[in-house]
Formats: sequence, structure tokens, C-alpha cells
Amino acid sequence: MLDQWGRQLRDAFEQTPYLVGSVERGGDWRDVDVRMLLPWAEDVMSPFAVYTLNVAISLWGRHVTGLPIDFQMQGEEAFHSYDGETRNPLGGRSKTKYDGVTKFALGLPSGDRP
Repeated sequence: MLDQWGRQLRDAFEQTPYLVGSVERGGDWRDVDVRMLLPWAEDVMSPFAVYTLNVAISLWGRHVTGLPIDFQMQGEEAFHSYDGETRNPLGGRSKTKYDGVTKFALGLPSGDRP
């Protein structure tokens, strides 16, 4: 479901959303951080509008996936603060190229795949 939702985001904004943060590093995590580079957003919307849209998209992601999604559209500087960390692109992965980190993030046993 996470990849399907990511595909919908990619189709809507014509940008790839990425899974980042603690869920990518393994161990304990409290939310599923999803980031998307949208440098134009800060130019055409107020900070409050960007925040409101981030909250709305996070709630939509939670509803669709059942996961505690924390979505943020970000400008260049904030987005590149994750450089050097694992960024897992959402929405474009096939089941034959299934990523074990995402399997962990979804809480699935090692043999199960969505």
C-alpha cells in the first residue's frame, strides 16, 4: 500500500516521494517519514499553506496505508539535509525488486510481500 500511495503522489506532483528517516535505519521508529522535493512550493505558497498541505497529505497517507505517515514537501535545502542517508523511492518499485528495508518498515515477516 505504501508504494501504491507513493505512485499516486508521484503522479499528482510529477516528483518522486522518498522514504527517509528512522524507518529506513531500522530499529525503533514512531512514524514513517516521506519527503518530496518541491522547490516551487515555497515560492508560490505561504509557509502556512505548505504546512496545511503537508498535514492533509500525511492524513491521506495514514488513511490509505494504515501507517503513521509524516509527509513533507520540501525545498532544496531541507530535502538535501538527507544527503548521505538512505532514501528509498516510493511508487516505482516492482515486487521483483522488493526492498527488505521497506518490508521491515511495513512490519511484515521476512517471507511475506504485499
